[in-house]
Parts: sequence; C-alpha cells; structure tokens
Amino acid sequence: MRTLIIKELKFYFFSPIVYILISFYLLINSLILLFFETNYNLIKSNFIDINSFFELSPWVLLIIIPSICMRTFSDEISNGTIEILITKPISLTKILLGKYLSIQFVLVFCFLLCTPYFLIVNNLINSDSNIDLGVMFFAFISLILLSGVFILISICVSLIFKTQFNIFLVSFLICFIDYYLINLISEYSNNSSLYSFINNIGIQIHYKRLSIGIINLNDVTYFALNLFLFFLIGLKLMKNIK
Repeated sequence: MRTLIIKELKFYFFSPIVYILISFYLLINSLILLFFETNYNLIKSNFIDINSFFELSPWVLLIIIPSICMRTFSDEISNGTIEILITKPISLTKILLGKYLSIQFVLVFCFLLCTPYFLIVNNLINSDSNIDLGVMFFAFISLILLSGVFILISICVSLIFKTQFNIFLVSFLICFIDYYLINLISEYSNNSSLYSFINNIGIQIHYKRLSIGIINLNDVTYFALNLFLFFLIGLKLMKNIK
C-alpha cells in the first residue's frame, strides 16, 4: 500500500492540474475572506473569525474534490487496465485505502497552507487578540472529515462512470445534496422532530457543530459511519469489476 500511496502522491504533486486546483482554493478563499465585501470578510470585521473560513471552505471543496478524484479509477477503466490493478498481489482494501489516503494527504497539505495567513491577519487586525487554538484544531479536524466523505463519494462515482466529466458532475451533485440540499429541505418542515431528523441526515449540521468546537458523540459517529459506509460501497464496486 505504501508503494501505491507514493505512486499516487507523485502523480498529484507532479501534475499541474493539482497545483491549479490548490491555487484556485487559496485564491477563492483569499479573495472572499480578505478583499471582497462579503459577510465572510475578515478585515472589515476588525477581528479574526476563523468560522468564516470553515463556512466558506465546503463550498469550494464541492468543486475541488470532484475535480481531483474524477481520474481516480477512470483512467484504468477507460484503458481497460482496471483488471490488472485489482488483480495485483495487494488486497482491494489496500488499493482503495491507498487511493483515498493519497488524495486526503493532498487536501490536508492544502488546508495547512491556509494556517499561517490566519495568524498574520490576526496580528494585523489586533495584536492583543488570540486565536483559540483548541477550536481551530477541531475545526480543521471537521474539515478533514468532511473532505474525507466527499473524497470517498467521488471515488465511488469514479468506479461507476468512465468519462471524467460525468464523474465530476455526479460527484458534485451527490456532495451538494449531502451538504446543502438536505439541510434546505429540512427548513421547510414545520414539525421540529421531522426537521431534526431530516437535518441530521445531511452532513452540514454535523460539520458545523464540530467546526465551532462542539464535540458531540453523534457528530463523530455520523462521520465515522459515513466514511465506513462509502468505503464499503467502494470495495463492493471494485469487487463487481473484478
């Protein structure tokens, strides 16, 4: 599995498309958080609110993650080499885990590039203010968990469709429904129990609670089950190909 991860990381870090996507992620966040006159603007608020970054990031990741993942298995399927990959002397679990971890590593690297600028902006705005590092840590953990679910969804889609455009589009739609549409549907419920039930099906409420430092066993369990479920679906799809 280590060899597979290294191979995947070499592909990503020697591929211009990944640097373009990382630059896009950093550029969009910087423009909206620092320059555009929006509710997310950090400078106009006269204090650093790290929640702005963590509220904005999922929307950017809806584009970034499907773009990175759309070639995860599509190349092998299109070229007819997927059978060679999955019949190698390495378990399907390790192949899928290696693909997942390599993409997750790229995204964690991308997230870490954003941390210094929080500290710099904080000092520029108010030298007496301090970032709650505990909240910031759990916010980054929540972002990693959210991106992990999006990655596995996109990988599963890449095992179904051959063309990268279809993979991107379907992955985007599923992640969009999971993050936003379910939450939107719950808003139309007049029954509090039904509202809570529908809202908790989607990923947004669980992500938002963790991102502001509220540690709830239900939210942690939700992410764990989602990661496990989509990983199992990915394994099932690989076995069907085999």
